[in-house]
Amino acid sequence: MIDRGLFSPPFVIMKKGQHKKRITASYIDYFSYCTTACYVFNGNATEKDKKTLVCVLNSKVMTYLLFLTSSSWGIEREQIFMDEILESPALMPLLSNETLLLLENKFNEIKTLKSDFHLANRRISEIEQEIDSILVSDIFGASEDADFTINDNLTYSLDLFDKQSQSIALHTVQKNQIMDYSKVMIDKLNAFIEGQNLYVNATVFDISHYSPLMMVKLSFSEEKETIHVSNENVSAQLKQLDEKLWEEKASNIYVRKILNYKSDDDIFIVRPNQRRFWSKSMAMEDGSNLILEILNGV
Repeated sequence: MIDRGLFSPPFVIMKKGQHKKRITASYIDYFSYCTTACYVFNGNATEKDKKTLVCVLNSKVMTYLLFLTSSSWGIEREQIFMDEILESPALMPLLSNETLLLLENKFNEIKTLKSDFHLANRRISEIEQEIDSILVSDIFGASEDADFTINDNLTYSLDLFDKQSQSIALHTVQKNQIMDYSKVMIDKLNAFIEGQNLYVNATVFDISHYSPLMMVKLSFSEEKETIHVSNENVSAQLKQLDEKLWEEKASNIYVRKILNYKSDDDIFIVRPNQRRFWSKSMAMEDGSNLILEILNGV
């Protein structure tokens, strides 16, 4: 028997599984019902709260949290259990009144656009990105670290978990990614040594797309410079170095090491030529590790 009270509009319905690796929820303002494969949220909450809940459930923040905590994700079926949703961090109480109003307005804008199929898809995608930015900014205090971590986890970690050897995380690194990595790295290190009349600058090299390794050089100088692009081709040297970085841990099990090589005022960052090693969040992590090494005198 259908519980008409549960499905009394408006209510929020959420798919147990995922759509394109994202959590999917909808706001239903007409009578309808389902019997399986969905969760329904209804009650005495206002329409504003229900619209905000849809924005939160569909956000990259919620997908990120559930990907980290769900016990069933990728084990049997691509689904989330209700208790896992209820045990996830309560994000709505963390949001300011201004953010709640802004999310409701964004939701209403999407709802209006649904009637125009020619403009809907592109503009709706833009609004969804705006909603993600609003949530990250309010919850994490406009932290770039949080934004980098969430984006890279969904782009690389989740994709690697899902597609394994076919994942984009294992694709060769793009040139703009090396530049972004270098900028994040030197910004973090320069923030650490601020006021010391010393700056960290980066040099990127002309490295073959097929090289097994990629490299960035960090240099300490009294002058702050932009990221330098060197025409020096070090692909052959990196290929030779790659042969030295493999270590056999057990029979037929090998591990490839990463390398930070220090020479005078230079530090060479050497990593496999895979996008997951050259993301912005990895630059933040590598920068933190370098700072720790500096403090420990390594």
